[in-house]
Amino acid sequence: MGLGGVTVRLSGMADSETATDDAGQYSFTGLRAGTYSVEISSFDSNEVSFSSTSGAATVGVGESKVVSFDGTYLRTAGIMGQVSVDGDGLGGVTVTLMGQGAEETSVTDAGGLYAFSQLRSGDYTVAISGYDTDDYEFETTSKSVTIATGETANVPFDGTLLRTAGIAGRVSLDDGMGLDGVTVTLAGAAEATTETSNGGQYAFAGLAAGTYVLSIENPNEAAYNFAEDEMQKTVMLEDDQSAIVNFSGTHTRTASVSGMLFIDEVDQNKTYDDGEPSITEAIAPLVAAGALDADVVAGLLAKAKVKLRGPDLNQEQDIDIMADGSFSTGESLMAGSYQVELPVNDEDVAAGLEAAGVAFVGESMVVNVEAGGEATANFPFRITMQTVATGARMGGGDHFGAPVEGVKLALYARADGTDMLGEATTNEMGMASFTFARADNTGPADNDNIVFVKAMETGHDALVVSGNEFVEIQYASTARLYAADDEKEVATLVNIAVAFDFWVKSNETARDGDEGLGGWNTQVYMGDPEADDAEPLMMEVDGEMVNATMPTNDGEKNEDYLGKSTFAYVVDPTKLPATFTVMVTEGDDADQPDMGEMWEQSDALTHTHTGLDLPPGEDDDMLDLGPIRITYTTQAVYVGAHRELDDRTGYTDFIGVGDGDARPSGTAVDEIEVSLMVADSRGRLIPFEYD
Repeated sequence: MGLGGVTVRLSGMADSETATDDAGQYSFTGLRAGTYSVEISSFDSNEVSFSSTSGAATVGVGESKVVSFDGTYLRTAGIMGQVSVDGDGLGGVTVTLMGQGAEETSVTDAGGLYAFSQLRSGDYTVAISGYDTDDYEFETTSKSVTIATGETANVPFDGTLLRTAGIAGRVSLDDGMGLDGVTVTLAGAAEATTETSNGGQYAFAGLAAGTYVLSIENPNEAAYNFAEDEMQKTVMLEDDQSAIVNFSGTHTRTASVSGMLFIDEVDQNKTYDDGEPSITEAIAPLVAAGALDADVVAGLLAKAKVKLRGPDLNQEQDIDIMADGSFSTGESLMAGSYQVELPVNDEDVAAGLEAAGVAFVGESMVVNVEAGGEATANFPFRITMQTVATGARMGGGDHFGAPVEGVKLALYARADGTDMLGEATTNEMGMASFTFARADNTGPADNDNIVFVKAMETGHDALVVSGNEFVEIQYASTARLYAADDEKEVATLVNIAVAFDFWVKSNETARDGDEGLGGWNTQVYMGDPEADDAEPLMMEVDGEMVNATMPTNDGEKNEDYLGKSTFAYVVDPTKLPATFTVMVTEGDDADQPDMGEMWEQSDALTHTHTGLDLPPGEDDDMLDLGPIRITYTTQAVYVGAHRELDDRTGYTDFIGVGDGDARPSGTAVDEIEVSLMVADSRGRLIPFEYD
């Protein structure tokens, strides 16, 4: 490249001076042959450097010589670079260059680039300034560099963004419980992710000023609920600012705890097994029977509330016990651990349990429930007092009759009549109840749930025990009140006293109609009189055993009882049931008041005595078997003559004053003829022909 404007001076055979044109050319013409010296000057030595500024040449006649000067530009070097922060260019930074007598400044563009050109080779210092030192930090702000001619050096400055701001907070629930392990995401001016710990705490430190979006992920949607505006939040930070951003949610209350107060007697393991009733089921029969006041049970359930603590032990609530002995929180609990207990040390509760004859044998427990889940906490009770309702009734074998009032019963723990548990007398329903401590019912085992009842006094002479002297009762282990089977587990009695009325009366078609016949002798048989082994019953009369022949009432004291007879007998209980047959005594020795006439009797009366009927009371009517009818088959008519002395028609005896009629005695002076007239079918009287 030519350099114009350079002064070229010629000396020697002639002196001359010229300047180079724009192409750097010069020439001297018209010279004589000889030796010449050429020298250049008038150029900027700061810009251009020549290795030599003079030269010599010898020219002959007509000869031309070329004397050239080759130099170099001195400002061919350069320095460039980028000012960046965390890899991103930082614009607007002032860059200062010093060296080789030069001082220049430049400002980085938006990409953080700067450049210095047309520099001379040599040592330079490049420095940066004019940036916000609160936002950015550079390890060095000044660098030295040595450049050669034509060389462009790269001098970068890498800095870091000063992060003096921060965000911290907590993810918690409505009860104050912090949630650990919740993912918190930071987006916006910076991006990062962390998890909560130490009670729901999180933090993002070393943040630059800017706008940030924080969001959380619900760790368990079944257990926790966060509103939409509690899932994501935006915050703007200034330098050195610390922001607190909390996230608040609520527990989902879908868990429950329920259970039962139960009688732990099927298998005493404090576990609710099949067949074990609730406490109220066990004592309800006591209330129904009037052995336990219903108000006591109601008060017991009202006082003995289930206490629930948790999931924070500072949280406590009482759960009502239902009438069936169960309890439930319903789906109202948050997930967590709960302590469940049944306070029974309250004075009223303790008194109620004692009255009910049960004792609590459990303890408090801890249950864990998940969201939407349920846990069970059952409280075991044991029966301390046992009530057995038994009684007495008429019965024998497989046949049973009425209940018996007034029977004195005793209850024993053993079949040999030892370890008496109590005495009681049956009521009008034939029932009696015994309450005893189960601990006193010792058998082969400490408590074999078996007792034995015995009738000590029947309350009536006619009643005797018909079965075993000791009746075994096996009560259910789970029953606080056991009502014995009144056909198997009660004292059974039989009535051995047979008593009934019967009559001997005339034939209903006779003229006198339904007339009792007094003085007629009757005979009572046990069994069929026609059977070979039938015997008239023997009765004790005046200290002797005689046949049970008894006359009917002759009506001397009360005409209403004419022809009536009463039979009473004590039967061997082993012969029950027994059938009795009543007949009028026949035969020559019967000594009946039949005036020698012939007669027939109706069918015999029968009565079966089962022994299952109670003896009649004082006001009860005697059993009446009804009449045996006597029908005469012959009739005698006696006719006599008398003197009519009292002016009364018909023969009359002495009636008070004077003499009555008189019958003649001795031999009559004349015979008296008598005829008997009877009515025919048409009502006419005709002579009766008799033998």
